[in-house]
Amino acid sequence: MDSLWQSEEKWLPLAIDATNIGQNFTVLSLHVLYQGCGIPVACKIVKGTEKGSWKPHWLHIFHYVKDVVPDYWQVIVLADRGLYADWLFEAICSLNWHPFLRINHQGNYQVRCDPKWRHLDTVHLELYPSFLPCLLSFLFFQV
Repeated sequence: MDSLWQSEEKWLPLAIDATNIGQNFTVLSLHVLYQGCGIPVACKIVKGTEKGSWKPHWLHIFHYVKDVVPDYWQVIVLADRGLYADWLFEAICSLNWHPFLRINHQGNYQVRCDPKWRHLDTVHLELYPSFLPCLLSFLFFQV
């Protein structure tokens, strides 16, 4: 039987998610993205009202998955805007993976070759679609 995954493909798209099940518990999950589907491969269930950070749970999940992904593979990690945190971005980068984390309009951006920082809510990509590649970097702050 032939594999659906091409053997020459050396990249792995992952998605992370936090799903609240009422106030009972929260499922922190990591999925392999394949042909339009998210295949769950690791998760942690925490009490919905539990105080504290999810950071140790995510770090444990990442290191569990890191151990089974070859180092020479390119890994991208996608997340919805509710999961953005500086430490999360840095943790993903520390694994030599590539974070694609959706953000809110809570930060600033800088256009290449322009020293001025502008607030993210001033970006109107629908009016200027060619503007996106010109963004150099982001500076985030807590709201």
